[in-house]
Amino acid sequence: MLQFSVSFLNKESTPRYRLLAYTREEFKNDWKEIEHIHPHTEILFVTGGQGWLRSNGVDVKLKKGTLIVVTPFSSHTEISSTNSPLSFAAFSVQNITFILNNKDSSSLATTNEDYNKINEQENQQIFFFDFSAYFNELFNILAYIEREESQRKPFWDSAFLSEFDKFIVFISRHIPLISLPHKSESDPNVLSNVHLYLRSQYADDITLEKLSDYFFLSKYYLSHAFKKKYGISPMLFLNKCRCEHAHKFLLTTSYSIAQIAISVGFNSIIHFSRTYKKFYNVSPMQTRRTARFSENK
Repeated sequence: MLQFSVSFLNKESTPRYRLLAYTREEFKNDWKEIEHIHPHTEILFVTGGQGWLRSNGVDVKLKKGTLIVVTPFSSHTEISSTNSPLSFAAFSVQNITFILNNKDSSSLATTNEDYNKINEQENQQIFFFDFSAYFNELFNILAYIEREESQRKPFWDSAFLSEFDKFIVFISRHIPLISLPHKSESDPNVLSNVHLYLRSQYADDITLEKLSDYFFLSKYYLSHAFKKKYGISPMLFLNKCRCEHAHKFLLTTSYSIAQIAISVGFNSIIHFSRTYKKFYNVSPMQTRRTARFSENK
């Protein structure tokens, strides 16, 4: 006797999110507390300590059990308490974003004045939830996927992704958010987002291939569409941003030219000097000398 049956033959497949990366981090002295953005969704779960999530200069307090959903292109960074070092797990997830379900309410949702200030920013959505009552359930999932990765038994990656699906299902059923597919190629603001990304992440190791992969665009389309919109190629704009920041450092700091080159994203002093001279018609050394001469006047 048939007791249960379900068919998906006539059901359209749901757009599939993709896990890009998983990390677990703990505050150390090398932690860079610099606001940044991602073109994908980031889900953070605080596993210990205390701290804050900062977005556009506004801080929201974090504690063990806090879950944060950072939607694509929302500026943020994590800051740790010195007395109780912050630790958290982070999932980077592609092809998905979230919006608030106003028809649903949740006692897990965190709202306060700072939270509201963060989400007043244009194209900015960061959601905070208190999962401390479910900490063990979520932490056990993290422990399982980390064990799968460390042991790497047959089909470990399938087991890893299956457990991540459990994590997504669990939190989705406890928070008032609606998940939506998010694809850069269908986003009318994609070139603006590339422009913003280059301005804010200029110090990263960025190539045209990485940039196109990051935004799910072809290299040809990205190069030509970006230049048509901004009058400059994306990689030339990247070098322009790097040199502008280097120029400020040369005028206002005592960092060596090598330190400045590395800090703004160049991996070669020769390449840095040649590129800088194209934009400013003088070498970095000449700029530094001019700044020192002005100070000594």
